[in-house]
Amino acid sequence: MKNIQNNHDVTLSYTKDFKIKFQQFGYREYPTDGREWDNISLSVDGIIDRDNDGIPDIDDKFPYDPNEWADNDNDDIGDNADTDDDNDKMPDSWEMTYGLNPLIDDADQDPDQDGITNLIEYQNHSNPKQANQKPDAPALISPIHQVNNLEQPVCLVVDAFHDPDSNDTHAKTIWQLSTQTNFQSYLIDIESSSQLNQLPISISILSDNTTYYWRAQFFDQYGLASNWSMIYSFTTMDTLKDIAPINGIPDEQEINDQTIDIDKNGTPDIDQISSMYKCLNTVEENAQMSILGLTNVMEIMTFESVGANSITETTNRPTSIPWGLLNFNIKILNPGDTAVLRIYFSTSVSLSAGWYKYNPINGWQNFSDKVIFEKNRNFVTFSLTDGGLGDADQTLNGVIADQSALVFNDSKATQPPGGDDGGGGGCFVKTILKVKK
Repeated sequence: MKNIQNNHDVTLSYTKDFKIKFQQFGYREYPTDGREWDNISLSVDGIIDRDNDGIPDIDDKFPYDPNEWADNDNDDIGDNADTDDDNDKMPDSWEMTYGLNPLIDDADQDPDQDGITNLIEYQNHSNPKQANQKPDAPALISPIHQVNNLEQPVCLVVDAFHDPDSNDTHAKTIWQLSTQTNFQSYLIDIESSSQLNQLPISISILSDNTTYYWRAQFFDQYGLASNWSMIYSFTTMDTLKDIAPINGIPDEQEINDQTIDIDKNGTPDIDQISSMYKCLNTVEENAQMSILGLTNVMEIMTFESVGANSITETTNRPTSIPWGLLNFNIKILNPGDTAVLRIYFSTSVSLSAGWYKYNPINGWQNFSDKVIFEKNRNFVTFSLTDGGLGDADQTLNGVIADQSALVFNDSKATQPPGGDDGGGGGCFVKTILKVKK
């Protein structure tokens, strides 16, 4: 181009090649007298570049901003300022670090084919081109393998989570407990994101003098499972509490008085004991209670009274538990059924009476709004669902385990008295957990 010394219109031949060079290198204009020109614009075949950034306005998404000209994801943020040019929620810098394309939405792609998308890899600070490795199998700690005469309560404990991928975290654990070595049926089959390294077992679940098998499995935050742990076994202590007769009621709690008729049907309670009806003397206050299966109940397997001081957990603890707690196991007609049960009292209870449940995983729970007290307050009727509401084992297995209590809310809250802490929540052996390096 020749020097321009006066006002002139310059016509340039605009070719594709020129356009490319123009966009790459731009242009400069120099007056001969050293003065700077104001309001300069260059028209190439009628195309204007008003911000003088070297990109013709026709191709410039931001014709008034000399720092921006492109917007790959059409989000009204220029690519130079935009940290995510394809708007796929992964920063351009991260995508370029791992060889991904920052101009294409590839959030749902999985280049290492490990089942984890690029977006999740970014969110978890992992390499999208290096396949996720599964966690190590849990190492079982307690109860030790083949221990005998194990006292209740029992707490299952595994060692700390470990994964070959240093950034992986422990998301959940599956716990399984069975009376069969092949685990074809379960007493417990729980997937938990809170009980990661220990699982306290409700005393309403286990029986005396019985061998149980247990195992665990870890999952990382991507849902990748470890191998199953080894299978350990333990055998519970035989307390000899139900031997004469063997009817699911502790011998020392049997009712022997022929005049007692808790359900007031004209027949002594001790003459009604069967698979559908059981009665007992409570361990506290020497009251009498009985249980009747109404709907979907095949058998009431056990019915036992335990002292309130067997539970040391104070959070949400009811103010008064005068008759202690009831433990019972119910075999239902079909897995998943909802059983309807009735508990009779030897005396009418006050209007302040309620119903609480306890298990060592969820603690104390107010169940009062889920039960119906009869108008004379002589019995309460309620429903429990296998594997669901009210089932302490939280497992769809045809058995409902329950630990619950008649409570009163009109007396001053007290701490649990001293004594046996056998039913308290938590696992004291948790202090022996060690962290793997």
